Amino acid sequence: SPNAWLFGAAAVLMASTTLAQLMPVLAAAQEPAHIDRVDAPPVTILTTTTLPTPKGLWVLGKVTSSIHAAAPPLTAHLDVTAFDGGGAILARAVTHWSGLLPPGKDAQPARYDVLLKGVSDAAVARLEVRYSAMDHAAEPDLAP
Repeated sequence: SPNAWLFGAAAVLMASTTLAQLMPVLAAAQEPAHIDRVDAPPVTILTTTTLPTPKGLWVLGKVTSSIHAAAPPLTAHLDVTAFDGGGAILARAVTHWSGLLPPGKDAQPARYDVLLKGVSDAAVARLEVRYSAMDHAAEPDLAP
């Protein structure tokens, strides 16, 4: 019917417009020159991506449980550190992943994200995402 065609055309137009709005955001998401993912059982850091925002550098990715490992402790978290070309720390932030990380080969990855406030993606030469099982307040200094 003519109305069905009209609704179909409107849906395609809306999808095209939404995709056009997302393209600059997706194109801006990138990995810095060097990313160190420092994981340890029971957590594996699968991915890390960065996205520049007006407030700073947004770091996001996915983690999963190692196969045949116990679930991570409640104090577990990720330390995200950005370094400049000379190795100086630009920013450090702590983040937790969303959801549980049940062990097993079929476990679904969980997402993590954190904003490194005031950090420009152009200033970051190296990014480190480090798993820690202990409470953040009890961690030793992680400076390189």
